[in-house]
Amino acid sequence: MEKIIEWQAPDHELPERPTDWYLSVGVVGVAISVASFILGNLLFAIFCLLATASIIIHMAKKPESIEFSITDSGIQMRHDFFPYGKLRSFWIDHEKNKNEMVIHSNRSVLPHLVVPIRDVDPEEVREKLRRHIPEIYEHKNLIDKSIDYLGF
Repeated sequence: MEKIIEWQAPDHELPERPTDWYLSVGVVGVAISVASFILGNLLFAIFCLLATASIIIHMAKKPESIEFSITDSGIQMRHDFFPYGKLRSFWIDHEKNKNEMVIHSNRSVLPHLVVPIRDVDPEEVREKLRRHIPEIYEHKNLIDKSIDYLGF
């Protein structure tokens, strides 16, 4: 398997958040938990506390660098390999000065893969991929847009 193009990118963007953001998330999570406890729903109160802690920990985590590569037989993302036969199409999205490749796969769960393109020419990526899979406009789905909007 010969690598044609390879690059590294962070697994997520880490927007700057003031301490007020973390404090607000904590206060809302604790308030919902207290209200749930008062209303007699102990299980939901525990769930809200765990969810709040998980969100705060995840948002404070530093991004990890992931290696991406386009090979002669598919696309490699970290430890996952997607052969061209299992990919339906791709689209290079230049929205908000962030080059991202949206890949539509044959997977039934989460068929859209969003790959950040950093330190390589997006036009070169487009040219290499067009030889193997069709370029069809695939907008990000509602889940991807929501994640981007919320900053996750």
